[in-house]
Amino acid sequence: MATTLMRLKRIELGLTQSQLSRISDVEQHRISLLERGFAQPTPQEAQALAKALEIPAEDLQKVGKVIKE
Repeated sequence: MATTLMRLKRIELGLTQSQLSRISDVEQHRISLLERGFAQPTPQEAQALAKALEIPAEDLQKVGKVIKE
């Protein structure tokens, strides 16, 4: 099984995709696509998600990269 850095951080914070969506104002389906590596965040999404996940925005450039568990 593989997962993205973004998903790991979201889970670490105890957030569902829906909760992250409400906090960041990024649509849940976009978060799903980003976590599965099917999309890259726009600059606005990266900023909003980084703030919500308490990480530097540049870390979200790694969203499409997958980590093996």
